[in-house]
Amino acid sequence: MKQLKAKLLAGVLSVAMVLGTFAGAAPLTAKAASHATELTVRAVDESGKALSGVELVFEKDGETYDFVTTDDSGEAYLDENDFTDLVMANMDAADGDGTGFGIYEVKPASGSGYTLANDSLKMDVQNSGESWGYPCIATVNGEAYTGDTVDLTLKVAESEKPVKPVEHPKTLNVKVVNEKGLPVEDVHLEIFSPHCCRNSFAQPTDATGTASYTLSQREGIGMPFAIALAEGEDYEIVTPIENIYFERDADQNENYIAKVNGQEYNGEEVKLVVKKNELSISEVSGAGAEVSREGGTATITVKGTSLPAKFYYVVHCYSPKGVLLGQVEEKEAEAKGTETLRTFEAEFPSVLHLPKAAYWEIGVETIPNSEDGYYMAKGENGVKIAGTVVTDESKNAMVEIFTEAGKKNESDYTAESWEVYKNAVEAAKKIAEDNSATNAEIQNAIQAVKDAEAALVKTEPEKPSKPEKPEVKVASVKLAKTSYVYDGKVKKPAVVAKNNKGEKITSKDYTVKYAAGCKNVGTYTVKVTFKGDYKGTFTKTFNINPKGTSLSKVKAARKSFSATWKKQSKRTSGYQLQYSTNKKFAKSVKTSTISKNTTVKKTVKKLSAKKTYYVRVRTYKNVKAGKKTVKLYSGWSKVKAVKTK
Repeated sequence: MKQLKAKLLAGVLSVAMVLGTFAGAAPLTAKAASHATELTVRAVDESGKALSGVELVFEKDGETYDFVTTDDSGEAYLDENDFTDLVMANMDAADGDGTGFGIYEVKPASGSGYTLANDSLKMDVQNSGESWGYPCIATVNGEAYTGDTVDLTLKVAESEKPVKPVEHPKTLNVKVVNEKGLPVEDVHLEIFSPHCCRNSFAQPTDATGTASYTLSQREGIGMPFAIALAEGEDYEIVTPIENIYFERDADQNENYIAKVNGQEYNGEEVKLVVKKNELSISEVSGAGAEVSREGGTATITVKGTSLPAKFYYVVHCYSPKGVLLGQVEEKEAEAKGTETLRTFEAEFPSVLHLPKAAYWEIGVETIPNSEDGYYMAKGENGVKIAGTVVTDESKNAMVEIFTEAGKKNESDYTAESWEVYKNAVEAAKKIAEDNSATNAEIQNAIQAVKDAEAALVKTEPEKPSKPEKPEVKVASVKLAKTSYVYDGKVKKPAVVAKNNKGEKITSKDYTVKYAAGCKNVGTYTVKVTFKGDYKGTFTKTFNINPKGTSLSKVKAARKSFSATWKKQSKRTSGYQLQYSTNKKFAKSVKTSTISKNTTVKKTVKKLSAKKTYYVRVRTYKNVKAGKKTVKLYSGWSKVKAVKTK
């Protein structure tokens, strides 16, 4: 099969020059509005249902050319640039005799699993007749084409149905579902044996709850393996997958999966039933002895439900007026107690260098690097710091000296003078750390540092050699815009490039190639290739996100509410409904994913009675990004509040 984007011409020969041979030497004219330059084909079955993921091709004169694979709505799109490439791929590039024009048949690719139910779609591509000679669609199925979407009716090709492997499978297919049998997305799985190892699945579960593990040929034969949830997953296993055994293929000398749950395995999906942990933190507080200004530890109490034995915490130091003075990086702690009440020891550093330290606030989470933020114990609930507040002018002056010392570089001064200065600063630091130091001792230490500073001798800087010609390089390449909202129009963001001098690189120094389409919801690449004095090729990406939706109404019920939103089914896969007891969605946030874009209502149950909840909704679209499937989200709708009964 030939690639649609065929490289037919070498060097700097442009498409415009080649296409100019199609129509002779007529003067340049504008495109006629009546010539269609875009084609949208929708693949449907015999009942009219859209077929997604079907690879379509073009055929002409016994040659087959790539088209595109249909999206979730069954549609495949081809624009003006694609028609140009199609014509060029099917013509004699040497003399440009125009043999690329003519009748092309659109049909399913061999091996796609589908064949024609009726006739193929016949598209007549002709020269517009103008000086550019650009390709356009003259007719579709013998009738003048107006730009409407054309249906292509297909049926399953019985001879091309894939045969599932039943012998010596090397991939374990797991489907994770909840207790109601519904798929659970974005769960990380591991396969392990208590006798040897623990390995992670390559990808988390997809929208269908499916994830696969392929043998690496390192797993042990004869050892029992089982499926486990990765650390940090907010689920627990209800129905396990265990007693997994591997054996050696005598012919291929490779390991394969022989048994799962003690039964022979034929490669089919195995269900792993899980349930959601209802974990929550309701209160964090400090207890025990106060922490001194020199640092120490304090006992932290955490209240909630389904609390783990391991926590992650950060601490912030505030002045008496609430100004943030310092922050300690995230730390890990082992806790004692029950699932509703646990305690752990938190470490606090010295704050002797801070003149007005008053109290600490501590934030606690159950997972590291939490995107939802930490549960903070604020204000008077924070862990108080004992000790004398240092406000005297002498120690404030000492702080200024240390600040100034930190700005100096040892390499700027002679070794002898720097040694004297360094010793004076270190002696002053010891005085500053001594809470019993007298004012006279502090003043003497300050004066000693000043005298040593005055005696510093600068080194003679080496004169840099003047380069014959400064080398210019590409320092940065960005897109002017990396996010759009789908509106049915092609998006091609401008490129912004700068060199190592901070100067903007003009477009004459590089070429830009955009990915095909750049119209529907998805992730698209932009390839920037530099030339002349600049070298290198850079690939950037941008997203076209789905349109958002809005809440129609939110109706309260006993310990529940129902939310209804406006249907947004074009270029979307589904919706996300989010609710919280915090109107800024800063904590206690719950998110529900609705996987059908035709569903416009969701009832949320098991809530607290007579409590106000804040609700919002957005759309999402599952798209391909390389070899991965990712979700692209719209913006959130306006928030509506509802109080349960």
